[in-house]
Amino acid sequence: MTRHHRVLLVLLAGCQGVIGAGGPDPDERTRDDARADALGEPCAAELEVFERTVWRPLLAVRCAGCHQAEGPAASTRMVFVDEEADDALATNYRAARRAAVADADGLALLLAKPGGVHSGGHQGGALLALDSIPAADARAFVASARTETCDPPPPLDCSAPPPGSPRLRRLTPAEYDATVADLLGIPSEAGATFPADEVRHGFDNAAEALVVSSLFADQLRLAAEELAERAPIAALTECGAGCGAESFVRAFGERAFRRPLTEVEVGRYVGLAAGAPEPSEGARLVVEAMLQSPHFLYRRELGVPDGSAQVLDGWEIASQLSYLLWGTMPDQALFAAARDGTLETLAGIETETRRLLASPRAVTARRRFVTRWLGLDRLATVAKDEATYPGFDPARRAALADAALAAIDEVLAREGTLDALLTASMPGSDDRRGLLELEAVLAVHARPNDSSPIHRGLFVRERLLCQELPPPPPGLVVEPPPVDPTRTARERYAAHSSAQPCEGCHRLIDPIGFAFEGFDGVGARRSAVVDLDGAIVGSLDSDGAIRGTTELGAHLAAGDEVADCFTLQWFRWAYGADVDERSRCQLEALRERFRGAHRSVDDLLVALATAPHVRRRGGE
Repeated sequence: MTRHHRVLLVLLAGCQGVIGAGGPDPDERTRDDARADALGEPCAAELEVFERTVWRPLLAVRCAGCHQAEGPAASTRMVFVDEEADDALATNYRAARRAAVADADGLALLLAKPGGVHSGGHQGGALLALDSIPAADARAFVASARTETCDPPPPLDCSAPPPGSPRLRRLTPAEYDATVADLLGIPSEAGATFPADEVRHGFDNAAEALVVSSLFADQLRLAAEELAERAPIAALTECGAGCGAESFVRAFGERAFRRPLTEVEVGRYVGLAAGAPEPSEGARLVVEAMLQSPHFLYRRELGVPDGSAQVLDGWEIASQLSYLLWGTMPDQALFAAARDGTLETLAGIETETRRLLASPRAVTARRRFVTRWLGLDRLATVAKDEATYPGFDPARRAALADAALAAIDEVLAREGTLDALLTASMPGSDDRRGLLELEAVLAVHARPNDSSPIHRGLFVRERLLCQELPPPPPGLVVEPPPVDPTRTARERYAAHSSAQPCEGCHRLIDPIGFAFEGFDGVGARRSAVVDLDGAIVGSLDSDGAIRGTTELGAHLAAGDEVADCFTLQWFRWAYGADVDERSRCQLEALRERFRGAHRSVDDLLVALATAPHVRRRGGE
């Protein structure tokens, strides 16, 4: 059983053992708790900030499932009560404060345990990246909670936001194939043979995860040899076969490296070509070598020093725009804009951005985001029982994926907004509304022989609300309830999900998933009357009762939480990184602009392409 399936089946909150093995002695714990309790009652302002920045986005989602009176972490100092209990928020504040006041090797226990840096370990594993936004909010809570006065953490100050981090970004397999096709004018399927990259938040383009292993290096070499052999050398430059070695190296190298070559580089590649018996063979050697160069394989986003920051040049900006909006290398017009200085101005960047967005190639690139965001990349391989769903073969799967992407394309072309994606009539469907009712989406997020409130509720919670639940403890396997046509999904999952420690997370996802019960495990409508009543609980601003997926989509579209999550997902995809303290203000600016633009997807892409992050980075 894979980790993904264990999460879907069990969904245990993982903040176990704030004390756990290796914790302090009982006397020290008593002193710490007494010190925390002596700080008195939190004021209203502290409770408001705690609920908004720490409780709902972090503790309620990742910790409360185990840190409760009947959970595995019931013996720890941080034990929460149900949100419906009297004075629940204040009680949970005090419980969190105990872990905030206690120290472990100079770091608050509230951070050390889930951050994976406590010497005694953490039964729930490392759940909190210490450079993440939730960790920053937890640190602010720690500082505030340790004072006796009503002193909530100050609001985020974005008056002078710091620039993002410089980085090198390796081409993904899809970007590699698209770039080769544009560079050489021949199709490439080499990317499909490359090792799979680590997936983070559903995306496979996180810069830190895109490494080159020894196996990958061998595959790059083999691909370069094969592609160079097929390359139409005479067609690769404007002067064709009449080019001398230096002219070819300069012209082809500028396109391959997405910047002009240095004189040292020119000399090196001219020397390589000169060693071949024929000019065409020399050109092939240059192509083969350049396809293996880090300057081809990596997108450079480093810039040049300008005081305390790094200013990116037009060539670096051109690559950012083309890979964000087209998923491939710049075209000649974008290269020209880099060469003549157009991309050194914000107006020039926006002009080129809108030109790229107007191309059909932008639709193809956007499909890659949608595919990863909705999990459609798994449709071709997701397990389905042939006896239950006969005919759900590769052709059917491919047709469903194509239909879903075509429907989304049409909705965005017609209306262009996130709200429309959630609520509009889906073209080519049997009166389905919103992406939540697309057959492809429903088929991916289901069991092999049935629908699944767990899969579908988790999809909404993680992909649309950006509340990622922790993995289950190792070694714990729980089977889902068996299919029983005489009982509703709610009845079957009630016993499965109400027992501890499962209840903590299932209460967050199952009620959402019940709203999907009008569709079976491959997305077909059910003819029998089913229980569609559902609810969202434990969210930032989306709580409420819903009935069915049409109402769920409308409910989600009515608030800002899904829009804010959608912006975060595009931020991760566009910049190849998660949000940290350094980029937090950039994200907030993008969210504000997206809301102000009536949640237009194209306007969000323009905002991403023209953000300060594209032009300036920190001087590190």
